[in-house]
Amino acid sequence: MSARTPLTTIARLISEQAIIRGLTAISKVHKLDISGFVRASNTPTPPTTANDDHASETILRTAQLIGVGNWMTDQAKERLDQLERELESEIRNDDPKENGTDRLFANAEKRTANAFCDIQDELEANLKKVATIIGQDHSKSLAVHHGVTGAPKELQPDKLKVLGLTLDEHFKKLADDLMVRFKSQIRIGLDAGDTTDELVKRIAGTKSPVKAHEVYAGLKTLGLVQAAGPLTLAFNGILDTTLNSFSMVILNAVASAAHDIEDGIFDGLDDDDSATMGIQWVCALENTCQMCLVYDGSQWDSDLNPVGDAPEYPGDPPEAMHPNCRCKTVTVDLSEQPAKSTGMDDYFRKQSPDVLAASFGRAPAKAFLEGDIDGKSLLSSGFKLSPEAFARLRPQMESI
Repeated sequence: MSARTPLTTIARLISEQAIIRGLTAISKVHKLDISGFVRASNTPTPPTTANDDHASETILRTAQLIGVGNWMTDQAKERLDQLERELESEIRNDDPKENGTDRLFANAEKRTANAFCDIQDELEANLKKVATIIGQDHSKSLAVHHGVTGAPKELQPDKLKVLGLTLDEHFKKLADDLMVRFKSQIRIGLDAGDTTDELVKRIAGTKSPVKAHEVYAGLKTLGLVQAAGPLTLAFNGILDTTLNSFSMVILNAVASAAHDIEDGIFDGLDDDDSATMGIQWVCALENTCQMCLVYDGSQWDSDLNPVGDAPEYPGDPPEAMHPNCRCKTVTVDLSEQPAKSTGMDDYFRKQSPDVLAASFGRAPAKAFLEGDIDGKSLLSSGFKLSPEAFARLRPQMESI
């Protein structure tokens, strides 16, 4: 086996040999003929190109970044929970039923502005940490697989575009939207004669289902329900909607930051390397939309000029496509065969079980390897990776 044999290939061969040893032991007890399986398993794995190997590493890193986005969303939720308690306190202390809404609204705007500033500052700091890891990892992979070196780009979060807006613009829009809904709910509640507790519920919602006896009785009278117990309802607070919006911004910000850093590697390449290196559009091929599928496999040079019959470059996903787009532009050597497009499941099955467990958690990884869930479900399992945990995965992957 040559020194350049991909590590994932070695891991796969080791796993196959372990399966063969296990089946051999079983066959001795049950007198089974497994010669056909052994011959098939011993068939050499088709060699992969440098483009394939680099693409596989890039796709796995992109998948892990979803966990980083989930972790960052959790950090935002903690601050939003604190803001919710602060707004509840303002409602109780200012008593808008007696004192009007001017003071309450002014204080709510100040507390919201402070909370959103805290969330944005933490998000930008974490994006810079993650971008540094991505830059180092991307540069190392290019050096190993393509023999090219380039200085990693430094992320500038204040200039990062996420779904067409800067982070400043997103956070201002979210804050303005929250205040519109806050003021609207308070005014509606005052017009309806709500108590202070009822006003608080309009903002905070109910954290657990509440019995709705009157609703249940009415539906039962009409013959619409025959349940054994009373109907239960739960109401979301206005900050629950805000958290959903934050989650979308954060997940897409992580993806946009990764593209910004990876594409920025071209700025540090010399003329010879720039002449042969370019990018290739790779779809995950899991429920891929037609808009994205058009670009799958297309290549562009380092100046984003189309290669062959590729269409004009549309811009980096998800920015140029749609929210939560999982397409990826991968740095490739244009003088070699294009990287093979394959499904997310195939990308994951090339990885070591230990890396899958460290990335997604042992239970989801085990369920995937045993065929109980697919790659899409693995990505949607809610796994979380802090920037520090993400950084710890890099040497573990290199040691496969």
